[in-house]
Amino acid sequence: MADNKVVDNRLKYGLNGHLGNNMTTLLNRIERQLGLSVIPLPDGLKKRDWARIISEDTIPVFSEYFPYQIRTIVQPEQCVSKDGWLFIDNLVPEGTRILGVKDVDWEEYRADPRFSEWGIYVSNIDYMTSYSLDDYGLAAVGADMLSLFNLGVYIEFQYPNKIRLVSCNGHAINQKRPFPLLIFIEHPSTLHTISPTMMETFTNLAKADVATAIYQVLKYYDELDSTYASVQLKLDTLQDWANRRDDIIRQLDEAHTSTANEYQPAILTV
Repeated sequence: MADNKVVDNRLKYGLNGHLGNNMTTLLNRIERQLGLSVIPLPDGLKKRDWARIISEDTIPVFSEYFPYQIRTIVQPEQCVSKDGWLFIDNLVPEGTRILGVKDVDWEEYRADPRFSEWGIYVSNIDYMTSYSLDDYGLAAVGADMLSLFNLGVYIEFQYPNKIRLVSCNGHAINQKRPFPLLIFIEHPSTLHTISPTMMETFTNLAKADVATAIYQVLKYYDELDSTYASVQLKLDTLQDWANRRDDIIRQLDEAHTSTANEYQPAILTV
């Protein structure tokens, strides 16, 4: 019986399984912390409507600063191309909003079993054993010289759904082989892709969005005099959280280019 109670509690709070985030739990937290359980809210602003507010207002803004990253394989022959551009709509789940492209997943290339952990083609290892240390040194110098003329491979993204491979001078590269691509997308409304360590910040933004939507309507009824009574709504908490929204977005803006962002490219120097 004790085990069953534990399972029931985890189900109740959305913690059963590997997904810790839950929309119902989030709405319950917002209701408690804003003190809205005792206020009869108008249609369109009731608790059952808050999930739509979060989906339309909170998730898009949060995703602009802390997007979700997926890895997919681009098959050039399967992507309808035009003027050297590849369409990537069919590489993401239907209905997914693409925010941008990070880069080719070079680590995926490096993990190719045909290469050693140093990036050397396996069939070349035995071939190189017949060389002396001088030969290795000359090979290293030659590689350095060749790198002067290496124009690199970069991803060029054209919103909302097109990419192409270019060199550093912007010249299109004719790439026929499949390659792994890292794509930034908007978080789904299930919330399961949001990091648990960022959930408090996301909750604060969602709370501010819900408070703003409700306050912008109820403020017109506050202190309204009628023949029978004067309406006195206690909207201080809602107004306070509505005013915090810009500060929360500013915090996201300042943090999204730091190591707090799991998918943000960063170079650390010592």
